[in-house]
Amino acid sequence: MTQYRLTDKRWKAILSKDKNFDTQFLFGRKESKIFCVPSCKYNIKEKKEIELFSNVDEARSKGYLPCKKCNPMGEKTTNEEWITEIKNIIKLNYKKELNLELIAQLAHGAPYYLHHQFKKITGITPLEELTKIRISKSKNLLKTSALSIPEVAIEVGINNPAYFSTLFKKQVGQTPLKFRKEHPNNQLSELLKNISINLKNT
Repeated sequence: MTQYRLTDKRWKAILSKDKNFDTQFLFGRKESKIFCVPSCKYNIKEKKEIELFSNVDEARSKGYLPCKKCNPMGEKTTNEEWITEIKNIIKLNYKKELNLELIAQLAHGAPYYLHHQFKKITGITPLEELTKIRISKSKNLLKTSALSIPEVAIEVGINNPAYFSTLFKKQVGQTPLKFRKEHPNNQLSELLKNISINLKNT
């Protein structure tokens, strides 16, 4: 499939929110994996933030979901579908300094309403979902990488190592250091073992 090009004319249509182009192409927001019509009220600042599609099927085939605000498919998005979008946004952006306001901005919704609907449908808040993803990612890094604990914290979007350790212990029941000791990195251990053997033989 040929990539739909972002010409100057199409870029100007997005910036000016020109409704005349709504039937000509769609644009996808990479940071949230949501696609919109050119007249969508969402403010795009840079070309690198988006990619273009010739139709809905092409956007959906790339894993994009329809925008709740501009409704590019002509159908009202259900709250369940919206929650799927929000989960996707959090999963794609967990390394960033996310808060409820930014999540709501990316998902085209009011913070309080988003919080209420998310908890109503999932049983947890959007920020609890963010914490769940970060802890899951950090557990995997602690088990499979040689990153230090502060480096793991930064890698999952938490810039305060002390807070990361406190949060991790609260969620997992043990400190990151203890978790790592109980889940040794077998691949790393084997690599270090082989290096040690090679050094002895030289």
